[in-house]
Amino acid sequence: MNRRSLALIFGAIVLFFCLGSFALTAVIAVNAERAEEARAAAFAPLIAICEQGGGAGAPAAASYDSAALLSPTLVVHQGGSSWNIYNEDYPEAWNPSVVAEAQLVACVQGQDAQIIESCDYYETDVAGNPTSDASFVERRQYERTVLLYSAVTGELVAKERILGSIPAECGDEVFFEADGQVIYENGSTVGVSSVSAWLAPHVE
Repeated sequence: MNRRSLALIFGAIVLFFCLGSFALTAVIAVNAERAEEARAAAFAPLIAICEQGGGAGAPAAASYDSAALLSPTLVVHQGGSSWNIYNEDYPEAWNPSVVAEAQLVACVQGQDAQIIESCDYYETDVAGNPTSDASFVERRQYERTVLLYSAVTGELVAKERILGSIPAECGDEVFFEADGQVIYENGSTVGVSSVSAWLAPHVE
């Protein structure tokens, strides 16, 4: 067998494994998506609490006991107009495996950037008179609201507006590419760790 034949055989083997790996990855992705859809369907009565801002709750869920060592909590994040289960980024012990285990539903609203200060800048002449239209630096602080509901009744248990970090101050001089431009100086967004820290005393 010559070198060309060996190279062709080797190439075919590599191609076979590559295609097999791609197919396996695709199957895993499909299975994960199906599992996620099945979980969302199973917990639909609890997700509906977030969608409706409370409501009737889920009679099949467990009653909330504030004195319990652990109150299993379904954490649901808002993404645009939809609400999705997000427990994978929170302590595993919080995660209810079925509706009957859930005592609480945490509805974490989307990030909202609030302007806390707007600084205007002008080009000026030697006398300090403006010679251009105003440009702006807008300092924005992120916030997100978390609403904690009883899973069985849909009643509000607690609510909190969690703030991100404070953005940097406006500079004395700022370069703008054009008159009227707006530059945003943003603080950090509200991460899972901040939400988790607020939820912990209610859940554990």
